[in-house]
Amino acid sequence: MLPSRIYQYCPQRSVPIELVYDGKILYDNLSKETYNDEWLMAELKKRNLAVFDISYAVVGTKGNLYIDLIKDQSRV
Repeated sequence: MLPSRIYQYCPQRSVPIELVYDGKILYDNLSKETYNDEWLMAELKKRNLAVFDISYAVVGTKGNLYIDLIKDQSRV
């Protein structure tokens, strides 16, 4: 394989998408397609969570939703 052709075979990299910070939805980071507010609310409902329960939520580079709860922050 020639070095000039390597780029065709590398998967496209993406960055994590922050969706919730300190109990507030980051609407600027939501899209009109996959990760919109309806999708986020459905995912939270599946987990029996509300936005105000969440310290931080992010969609990782492989599309998984990671959630850190506010109550987890109070552990010392």
